[in-house]
This record gives sequence, structure tokens and C-alpha cells, in this order.
Amino acid sequence: MEIHVVAYDHPDAEVKRVYVVPEARGRGLARRILAALEDSARRAGRVRMVLETGIPLTEAIALYRSSGYVPTADFGPYRGHPDSAFFEKTL
Repeated sequence: MEIHVVAYDHPDAEVKRVYVVPEARGRGLARRILAALEDSARRAGRVRMVLETGIPLTEAIALYRSSGYVPTADFGPYRGHPDSAFFEKTL
């Protein structure tokens, strides 16, 4: 499992990667990790979480949408990339 939260543009935080190994999937770990990252960002004074994911990653997109993330403007190095989807959530 690899998790990173990096400042995007104060007062934002960016989720860089949430990955659960296949043998540990289906247990709600990704949802709990995402919630913990959001709580940490709130405690750090951030007011919005942003993220980029690949359009082919339908399970990730479903997780983010069901966790309250909504589409947002492109940002960062994948701006304009046809296989990228960008999301945000107000904390």
C-alpha cells in the first residue's frame, strides 16, 4: 500500500495515490484510507481535497464519487490528458 498527501495550492491538499493490493481488496480499506487522509488534511487546515485518476480506473472513480468527490478543472502534469479525470471535495 502506498499513500501520499501533498499540498496542491493552499488551502488545498492533493491525494496522489491510493492503492490497495489485490489480495486485500473488498474490505473497505481504500474508503477508510481516503477518510483518514481527509481527516488529516482537515486537521492541517486544508479546506479542499483534489485528485487525478485515470479514466480506465472505474473502481477508483466509483470510490471517489461515492465518497463525495465531484469533477473539477484539470490541474497538474496530467492537465489536458485524455485518459485523466480530475475530482475535488470540500472538506
